[in-house]
Amino acid sequence: MEEYHYPIIVEGDWGPAKNLKNKLQIHFQSKKKSQGGDCIMQYNDGSNSATILFKSSHIRDSVLSKAEHIITIDNQQIKLKVYKPSDVEKQADRTGPKTEQACGYQEPTAEKFLEESRTHEKFKQYNLRACALERSTCVRVENLPAEANNSKMLLELYFEKWGGPVEEVITIPSEQAAIIIFKEEEAKERVLKQENNICDVPVKIYPYFKSLDTILYGGNRTHLKRPGLVEREKNSVKEYMEISPALYSLLEQDGLKSAVSPQLCIDYNKKMNRLVLSGLHTEILAIKNWVLEKKVNMKQKHLQIDRSILEFLRSVDCDEMSRDLFISHGITAVYTIENGDVVVTGSTERALNEAEKMINTVLTTKHLIVEDQCVLQMPEWHDLKELLLELFNTSKKTSVFISLSKQRDKIIVTGFREPVLEVSENFGYFTEKHTRIEETVHVKSHAVVTFLKDRKSQHWQHFIKSNEVKVNFHSKRPWIKLSGECTFVQPAMIFFKKLADGLYTDTLILRKSGAKKYFKDQGKMMLSMLLKEKRFVVVLQDDDMLEEEGNFFHGTLGRISTSSPGMHAMQVHGLNQNKFRSFDTFWQGKILVGEEIEPAVFQLCGETQEDLSEAKDMISSLILQEHVTIPIPDPAITHFTSKDAETLNVMQRELTVSVWLEKKGQDSVITLEGLTRDVHTAENHIQDMIRKVKRKEKREAFFISSMVQHLYQKNRHSAKNFEMLTSYELEQSYYKRQPTVRMKINNDEYEADFVRKEATRRRLGIELNSIDLKVGAQSPLPSHWEDMKGQPVVLVKLTAGSKEYADVEKEFRRTNLNSNIIKIERVQNSALWRNYMIKKEELEVKNKHKNNEKLLFHGTAPDKTDQINHHGFNRSFAGMHGAMYGNGTYFAVDPRYSAQRYSKCDANGHKCMYLARVLVGDYTQGKQGLPVPPAKSSKSVDLYNSVTDNMNNPTMFVIFNDVQAYPEYLLTFQQGRAGANIHPRKNPFHPAYNFLW
Repeated sequence: MEEYHYPIIVEGDWGPAKNLKNKLQIHFQSKKKSQGGDCIMQYNDGSNSATILFKSSHIRDSVLSKAEHIITIDNQQIKLKVYKPSDVEKQADRTGPKTEQACGYQEPTAEKFLEESRTHEKFKQYNLRACALERSTCVRVENLPAEANNSKMLLELYFEKWGGPVEEVITIPSEQAAIIIFKEEEAKERVLKQENNICDVPVKIYPYFKSLDTILYGGNRTHLKRPGLVEREKNSVKEYMEISPALYSLLEQDGLKSAVSPQLCIDYNKKMNRLVLSGLHTEILAIKNWVLEKKVNMKQKHLQIDRSILEFLRSVDCDEMSRDLFISHGITAVYTIENGDVVVTGSTERALNEAEKMINTVLTTKHLIVEDQCVLQMPEWHDLKELLLELFNTSKKTSVFISLSKQRDKIIVTGFREPVLEVSENFGYFTEKHTRIEETVHVKSHAVVTFLKDRKSQHWQHFIKSNEVKVNFHSKRPWIKLSGECTFVQPAMIFFKKLADGLYTDTLILRKSGAKKYFKDQGKMMLSMLLKEKRFVVVLQDDDMLEEEGNFFHGTLGRISTSSPGMHAMQVHGLNQNKFRSFDTFWQGKILVGEEIEPAVFQLCGETQEDLSEAKDMISSLILQEHVTIPIPDPAITHFTSKDAETLNVMQRELTVSVWLEKKGQDSVITLEGLTRDVHTAENHIQDMIRKVKRKEKREAFFISSMVQHLYQKNRHSAKNFEMLTSYELEQSYYKRQPTVRMKINNDEYEADFVRKEATRRRLGIELNSIDLKVGAQSPLPSHWEDMKGQPVVLVKLTAGSKEYADVEKEFRRTNLNSNIIKIERVQNSALWRNYMIKKEELEVKNKHKNNEKLLFHGTAPDKTDQINHHGFNRSFAGMHGAMYGNGTYFAVDPRYSAQRYSKCDANGHKCMYLARVLVGDYTQGKQGLPVPPAKSSKSVDLYNSVTDNMNNPTMFVIFNDVQAYPEYLLTFQQGRAGANIHPRKNPFHPAYNFLW
């Protein structure tokens, strides 16, 4: 009996019936029949009522919630009436007091009654006591309509509207009733004084007293506690249970307050996050078990939502927002913010999904881009923001949340969909109205910009004076920038476009060498003075005036685009002049060396077409006064190499002159075009190049003359030798396998045919012949050389660690030179080698001994190694680095001397030096100015083979015949410590250029 604390009363018109008690027991124990469970029966035979006691309030409430209960007795269905015992007590209150209750609160004798009850015999006999009722803030609402029977949100909204602030709503669905607890007693009094209709259904409202756990249906009378309540109060305990606000909200929706017993007092302390349970110990244990079971069955889901919406949900009270989003819509779920995520908690998966759908549907965010961040500093912006927040948010509900991005370039509005859309619309209108913008008016050319700025200023000055729009004319680009508020900038754009459209424009391209340079320098001032009196504007176009890097100009010579500062690349007849072809292919007729000179491009602007024509005539006449053309004829031009052409290309680029080359054999010519002073400077440089070629021709001709001899025989007279330069030209043509070549004999021009060995002039023929002086003097090449495969010169890189590498390195470090060797290359030049060996044999015979050869060092610049590898050492440059002991080629005994004084650094800090075989032969003391070695005696024409600086301890040797030295090994090395001397870049037209050997 002690475990069954939850009674109900059952009444029915069943009359005398057998086994009635058992049938009632079975009915209320069956979950299927009555939604009941474990219970016991109290029944007196012959009575039309019985008491059923259940173990839990949950089972009792389930039985009471069933619409009807029917049992079958003697084949008749008996409908049962089921209710709580407390309902009987309430009914008794209407009809009269029970004997065990004492009535108090009968003004004005209430205080006297309370005082007398303490000594009254009947109170003592029945162990009763009386006390005054508390000032209640609660009411009980009965006869609730179905819509409001289990909707706390609806009841809270109704009574807040008609009464006042509501602290708590406790629904009793089985009784179609609810307890409303107001925060103030005045709110209770207001609803008691008026008629109340909820969902158009009249409801009854009575004052409710927590201490009595009952209501007063009539009269202002106080009920004394029943002896059972007094006993309950003695045995009551208070305990606490830690639960989160979210879980409390869910449990409240699941019937927390009525889950065990109506007498169990359940409160929630939000500050401490715990339930406050006041009641019997068994009730508290039962409610704790109920809570734990619910908690175990709760489900959670982490939502992936927009970060702005996350911040909105974080900024509001989670419980209040959960009621608004979920509970008011019948969704038993709440949300919390955990570790930066939105976590939804609910009793079922369906509730979680519905909650997520509700968030995605009801909440939204809008991002408004703020182009002008100054708008956000305006007082009007802050006023508008506060107004909108006040309009859409209340103390109990936040509908919108307004924030700015980290960069303050966006307004972020987040919250309920309709308020967000309306707030965003207001912000959008405000920012559009107050944002300052910058627009660009694009015109045809920069000449139009200049014309509008200088010649049309009176038309647009009013914009600046009113300070509505700022006008900026770009110094290079063809555009005008307008800035200010949008409402003022747009009309200004239309105005400037109309001005620009009324002007005439054109482009004049001058493809004359030096034209652009002239108009950038001395012609600039002249042009500026002339334009002051004109009705047009002329602008010399710079590369950076082009709006896009890939803009092109089209002309008769082909498409021209920017390729390097001050220069343009040009396609002419399919020949790309940026890269030179081979020497022979390059010289075909008259051709422009290297790159086309960049044309001078003028932008013209005026108010009539006649203005543009006048501008073109003025510019053309100015350049014609400064332009000149000079031809430079010389046969030596025929022997210009591709390297010479590169030098001409550099000169053309630096002096901005055009250089035209035309091959006509002996009548070859270079034509220069450009500004007068530049052309004369270029002419001097070219004359220097011609003299250099002639010296080279003479040296190579001398070398060839020692190997081959060309002769001609006229009218069967004795054969005559060609002069040395003519013989050289013939050998070059033969080597190039030209079938015919034009040549001169006694100043008469002939055409030589190498196949027929005949030179003809008109009908006159001359027999040609040649003698190979190398026959019989061929010396075999060294056996350790690699196969040259028909190549005249081959460089072979030695393998570090090989014997040959070690021998060379040993010579290099013989005097403790600590430089770092980068590489060692063997120079294999068959022609130079054979000439050297011929000379060696000659000296051995002439000097009558074989002690003629030494291994010596020769330092040089990296850009001269190719010349030495192919043609050997050149004594014609003697004196360029000192000629203290004669005008010849110098070689050092000590490698340190060559490395430190004559080896020059390249851009990478690398130096070059040769280990050469030198035929010093018989030598003597040298002296300054010697053109050749001295004679061995005053009576002899026999000369010494070389000279030295010191006969007792030679440190250097000087030779005067180039074939006396062979560049056997080329060493590339780097200084062993910081501070290596790096040769500065030199002007190629300086007199000392190229003389670094």
